[in-house]
Amino acid sequence: MSRSQYSQQPIQPQWVASNKGNKSPAAEIGSQLHKKILDELTEENRKIIQEAEAAVHAQAEREKRKAVKEAIKTVKKEQKVVIQDLEKERDNVIQEAIHQAEVKMGQDMETELKKAQEAAELHMDEEIQNVLKACYEEKMEAVAHEKHRQKIIAQRAQVLLKREFVQQQKRFQAFSAKKHQKSLQKVKEIAENDVKVAITKAQKAEQEKAQALIKEVKKVQKQELEAVKEIVLQMKKNQQDDVELLESMENSKVELEEEIEEIRAAFQRYINVTLPMLSPGQADFLLPLRKKYMKEVEEGIVESPFISKRNIS
Repeated sequence: MSRSQYSQQPIQPQWVASNKGNKSPAAEIGSQLHKKILDELTEENRKIIQEAEAAVHAQAEREKRKAVKEAIKTVKKEQKVVIQDLEKERDNVIQEAIHQAEVKMGQDMETELKKAQEAAELHMDEEIQNVLKACYEEKMEAVAHEKHRQKIIAQRAQVLLKREFVQQQKRFQAFSAKKHQKSLQKVKEIAENDVKVAITKAQKAEQEKAQALIKEVKKVQKQELEAVKEIVLQMKKNQQDDVELLESMENSKVELEEEIEEIRAAFQRYINVTLPMLSPGQADFLLPLRKKYMKEVEEGIVESPFISKRNIS
């Protein structure tokens, strides 16, 4: 039973209810009056109760709407948190999957790169060894060939110096300088060509080893050039010494010839005075004719003291 239905029923005193069967006129009037009063009170109470119920219902409706709004907010907030957690978890799962995929790809790539690098390094080492071997063989062959050629040139120069030093000194000097200049130029060209070939081949294989090889080749080239220069300088020095010796001996020879000429003339005069019966020219043995003497020196009949026997090798 609702509150409104309960409030509409009249409240009767216990004595009234017990006396319904035996009503007196006064009681009837009192009963009616009491009923009327009760009805009026009931109607007023009913209105008050209805108004209170309406107010309560309105307040309840407001509280309900407020509670619903709060509940909706709470649900949305919780839903948002849940969604954020789900999205975060989803992102973590995605990131983990991406990370694992990247790690797997990186490991696979690193493995492949390592294999390729090992193969390339092995091939590169073989190429470098071949290049170094070829360069070393070419260098040693060129050095041996050049040394042999220099030895032949030096021997030839010695023979020419021994045979034609006096008659062809100037021509020999020009010839020797020209030959040695050509030799130096050829050595330089060969060395430069070797360096260029070594650089071209070694740059593709390993730059540092190529630089070391080039440095070694240049060092050998410099040493060889220095050796050749020392030979040339020594030959020039020997030639200069021979020239100075020749000039000194030539001056001494002229002075000696003049002195002998005076002695021969004095001796011839002495012979002419003491032994007039002898034929002229008895003192010529002291100073033979110059042309005849030089011819005998060239033909090897006599040995000239002015020809240098110095070994310039």
